[in-house]
Parts: sequence; structure tokens; C-alpha cells
Amino acid sequence: MIKIPLRAAAPIAAATIRVVTIADLSKIWVLVDVYEHQIDWLAEGQSAEIRVPAYPGRVWEGQVEYIYPELDPKSRTLKVRLAFDNPDGLLKANMFAEVVIYGGPKRDTLLIPDEALIATGERTSVIKALGGGRFQPVDVVIGAARAGRVEILSATDEEALEDDPFGNDGLGGGEEDPPPGGDET
Repeated sequence: MIKIPLRAAAPIAAATIRVVTIADLSKIWVLVDVYEHQIDWLAEGQSAEIRVPAYPGRVWEGQVEYIYPELDPKSRTLKVRLAFDNPDGLLKANMFAEVVIYGGPKRDTLLIPDEALIATGERTSVIKALGGGRFQPVDVVIGAARAGRVEILSATDEEALEDDPFGNDGLGGGEEDPPPGGDET
């Protein structure tokens, strides 16, 4: 990309005026804002993909190249730089893109169906079966969510996590059962 903001043969008035900008667009950086609660899912080198409205159905594959060290204090988001090869030059500066960053597999993670959550705005709970037709609400802290499943990070009743009263086959997050850590960000 070359930008020349001056007219041909125009005199340069000050040394601070940018006369020429040269950029190699064979590799594109995409800057994304990731919500604060999703930061734990990020690592440099993770796979990513983008889709742009200009080329429906086309997908570019790249990776997380750099995670910036500071959150934006107003939006509570973290800037992340993704890198994509652009051999055809189809991707242009300042295009909008849909971005997916794929997190690595998490092990020993309890996953429950998202419809099992009761979110009131003040707390998030699940219902624990006590047996004998009795039930008890348990407050939980949720993590990643994807494909109708939610990761449970902790509960006020830690035994609820050990007993797995949520109808799962134990701990999730194996190869056959991808975790929500690959959530779209």
C-alpha cells in the first residue's frame, strides 16, 4: 500500500509531513478486542480464522501472533494481534472480519448443558439432586461456553463438582468431547 497525500510537484513545508507509506500486504495483521473474561483462553500461536463480508464463503487461516499487555479501561477488552497470509492480496487494510480463535483442549473440566443454568442477574445457579426427590440450588462460577455447553469453574458446594449431579459422564474436555475453550472471541 502506498499513500502519497501531497499533490505532484507540491513543495514539502515541514519535515513532519508523511510523504509516503509503504506496506507489504502479503501478510495481514488483524487486531481484535477480546473480552476480559475470555483472556484465560488465549495463547500466542493458537489457530485462528477470519471471514470477511467482501468474500462470502472464503476462510483465511492464521494464528495469534501477539497478546497486548494492557486492557482498554473503558471497554474492558484486550487487544490481540492475529496474523494471516494474504498471497492473493484480497484482504485489505481496515476491512471488517468475523474472527474465531481456537483454544487448546482443556482437561478435567466439568461441562454442563447451558439450559441447566439459572441466571438471575445477581447469581448463577444449578440444581443439585440430593436424592429422595429433594433438590438444592448451588451457586456456580461459569467459564467458557460453546455449542450449548458451559464450563463450571467452581461452586459454593464443591461436592457438587465432585459428585457430578449434572448428568454428565464425569469430567469433560477430552478429544472426543471438545471443550468450550475454543469459544469464538
